[in-house]
Amino acid sequence: MTSSRVLLLLRFGLRSLLLHKLRSSLSILGVVFGVSAVVAMASVGEGARREAVAQIGALGIDTVTVRARPGTGGLMSAGLRLGHAESIHAVVPGVVAVAPVREAAVPVAGGGRSFEADAVGTTPDYRDAARLSLESGRFLASLDLEDRKRVAVLGATVARALFPFGDERGERVSIGGDWFEVIGVLEERAAAKGRPGPIRTRDVNRSVLVPWPVLDHGKDPRPDGVDELVIRVTRAEEVAPTAEVVRSLLVRNADPDLAPADGQGWTALMAASNNGHFDSAKALLEAGASSALRDEAWDTALRLAQQRGHRDVAQLLEASVRSESAPR
Repeated sequence: MTSSRVLLLLRFGLRSLLLHKLRSSLSILGVVFGVSAVVAMASVGEGARREAVAQIGALGIDTVTVRARPGTGGLMSAGLRLGHAESIHAVVPGVVAVAPVREAAVPVAGGGRSFEADAVGTTPDYRDAARLSLESGRFLASLDLEDRKRVAVLGATVARALFPFGDERGERVSIGGDWFEVIGVLEERAAAKGRPGPIRTRDVNRSVLVPWPVLDHGKDPRPDGVDELVIRVTRAEEVAPTAEVVRSLLVRNADPDLAPADGQGWTALMAASNNGHFDSAKALLEAGASSALRDEAWDTALRLAQQRGHRDVAQLLEASVRSESAPR
């Protein structure tokens, strides 16, 4: 196509636009609105994706969080207890830290100011389980729990709201009507903006951490009742098998030989064998789990491991079966 022909086509096109100004303007507006709508929808979708990713990141990709659901029947109908944290730490391999959590929304006052915060009763393990860093002072210590000391670690937002002009350490704050000494302040952590998303996360910036035994405002009225367990494992790949083992262990006071009423009838050992989780299976056997029990399909843990091709787990269970069947 020659240059003169191109110029001729451009001239005809311009003349057509000028002759039909209204139609041309409406066509341009339609294109602009259409493109804008597509861009807006793509932006909304990308924003939702980033918010979900941020919330998952706040939970931790190597963290398992267990929350009590009392009164709903099934797995968590009996609620969580402090002993569950001890059992999980003792039985489940690859666990870096297990922290029980008791929480309550209470007014916090100090420095002549007040702030509505989340009081979190926990243990020193919560720092490692939740990957917390300190801006100043120290974190909770084992001695604080043993002596039931009324000490508190403030979140960054709480500290700024109550003591905007000075050092918070050594100050006294009222939490739910009880007085506590401030021993540290957490480093500020990025939090999701806007309305809460579908994934529930704790904003540590608006939290006040105190020793677990001294917080009696939790949702669970039992002396050893907890609202949540935060479990951190060594690697992100271990989250799924660890969650399955923990789920089975939490049935009726963490007895390794009891199975949840989920239609499969798997014990914790069966779940670990089916997933090929060698360390968990070994720890459960050492804790006294039986390899002779059968599920609803009449399969043993050994049979499940063989079906899935987990040879190392199968060999471990074969040795356990021989040990259990040997005359005593």
